[in-house]
Amino acid sequence: MNVSGIANPMAMLSTIGSVGGSQGTQGASGMNLQSASGAIAGHMRETGKDAVDMNDLYKMASDSSLPETVRDAAKFMLQNPDQYSQLETHDVAGVDGKSGVGNFDAAAQGLIGGSGGNGIGQQSGMGMGQPQGVGGFGSPSGFGSGIDQGQGMTPQSAAGALAGYMNQHDISSMDPNELYKLAMNKDGNVPPMVQEAARTMLANPEALQNMAGADGKLGAEEAGNAAQGLAGNSVTGADNKLNHEEFAEGSGVGEQLAGKGWFGDALAGMMIRDLNNNPDKMQNFVDRNATTNSVTTQNS
Repeated sequence: MNVSGIANPMAMLSTIGSVGGSQGTQGASGMNLQSASGAIAGHMRETGKDAVDMNDLYKMASDSSLPETVRDAAKFMLQNPDQYSQLETHDVAGVDGKSGVGNFDAAAQGLIGGSGGNGIGQQSGMGMGQPQGVGGFGSPSGFGSGIDQGQGMTPQSAAGALAGYMNQHDISSMDPNELYKLAMNKDGNVPPMVQEAARTMLANPEALQNMAGADGKLGAEEAGNAAQGLAGNSVTGADNKLNHEEFAEGSGVGEQLAGKGWFGDALAGMMIRDLNNNPDKMQNFVDRNATTNSVTTQNS
């Protein structure tokens, strides 16, 4: 959204955040449940996918090689977990984050409740109405720190809530699908603040990628670092350490080695250890392979 010509853009964003869900106002991308579902269903058939979950949608939203419409559709689902929940439970009751192509077809035809609205405001008042924007980059740290004016959490404050929850429950990492289950309170005992934090992460896939790295799994240490405003990037996340999955996701070399069996794993392991033990080499690797800027260089 171009807000340069709007007299009071912050007031406008606040309005969208508070009433978007109830009025069904369309977002900047023009997506709603019906149009987003149609785009995703088409992409699934083109790529031979029978079903997707939140992990797949997170990767789609971050994949610059995909058409912008498909990326926007995936972001819509991440930003609107309540509507995605209606879609994914259309055929089978119970929230698990996984939805077959038939559910997307049904929503594309307007057969699932709310297909015509967009719910951008959400019950929590987050989504597109956040003052820090979709990416959550509202500060030099890149995590939107300090910009919390009653419009929901920033990604940085969400990281702190999630780090506390993960450490308390001995959870080493959480992927986007697990964040979705937290947001929907699948087990019935998730504190409201943690639900809000999970929603914030899903609504800000760019910030999540800079915290979690290329694999999309947010570790407890990464969340804790992000809560402190420590820098991260889209390859390694906020812990600035590579693992095998991040190496495969974050570089062409890693992707090639991932398909070479035990020999490829062993060679990748040697390269990963070398990078993790040499900060200069790691920085060069990140500079070559990062899909987004390091959070220390994001615009405030």
